[in-house]
Order: sequence, then C-alpha cells, then structure tokens
Amino acid sequence: MPHTDGPAYHPLTSTLSLGSHTVLCLRSPPAHLAAPGTSAPSEVQSVDILLPPRSLVLLSGELYSTWLHGIQPLKGDSLPSLRGCANWDGWWQFQLAAAAAAAGEDDGEAARQEVRKARELVEAGKGWERGKRVSLTCRRPRGKVRTGLL
Repeated sequence: MPHTDGPAYHPLTSTLSLGSHTVLCLRSPPAHLAAPGTSAPSEVQSVDILLPPRSLVLLSGELYSTWLHGIQPLKGDSLPSLRGCANWDGWWQFQLAAAAAAAGEDDGEAARQEVRKARELVEAGKGWERGKRVSLTCRRPRGKVRTGLL
C-alpha cells in the first residue's frame, strides 16, 4: 500500500533489503493529497526502482516527505515490469563491472560473459520470482524520545 512515513520521523529513512529482490514503487501524490499551498502535477508521476538483494535505499527530501512509496505484494515481477525499473540497465552494468573486478584481469571477460548469460536467462523467461525478503528500516524520531519503554 503506497504511503509516506509521516511527520513523526526526521525526513530521512534508510532501508537495507536482504533476501530476495523486490521493486520499490514511488508515486507523486495525487492532487487531492497534495500539501496545502503546493502545486501538484495534474498527472501522477511514478518511478519504480529494483531493489536487489543486499541493497540500501535512502529516502529524503521531497521524495521522503511528499511522495508515496510502497512495495506491491507480488509473487514475482514480469519482464516488462523489471525493464520499466529506472535502474534496471544500470544494475546489470554494475554487475558486469563488479564481476570483472572480482575476477581480475585474467578472468574478467569470462566473468562478464557469465553476467551477460544470467541477464539473457532472466530476459528470455517470464520475469523473476520473488522469494523471502527481510528489510531493516532505520528512522530517526523527530523531537523527544520516550525512555523506559523496555
């Protein structure tokens, strides 16, 4: 369900995503939810971001305070959905560079070829199935924090 984290927290949240990949959906607020005195776009803007395993995402500023964010409870992501993620191609480019760096000069091309094959397998199929995912979200409360709760 798309939501904001509300005014109770400092306008920054960090989320470490472990286990399976997922897709974070970001949406500008519709006009009826826009803050008073602001001009909301007539059409809702949207950005989907692939969160691969072991990824860290930071939300701050207007993206944190105004835009809605959420993760749809899906069993998998279709190929068109994955390709629509703003960072889909960039993530594969990073995988190529990381594989080559880890393999060293002698085996760099072979490692990049493995990444290319992995991408071809994903893109030749019907998408990616989501597995179990655990996320750790850190937020800083705004104002005073009550002590003695534990």
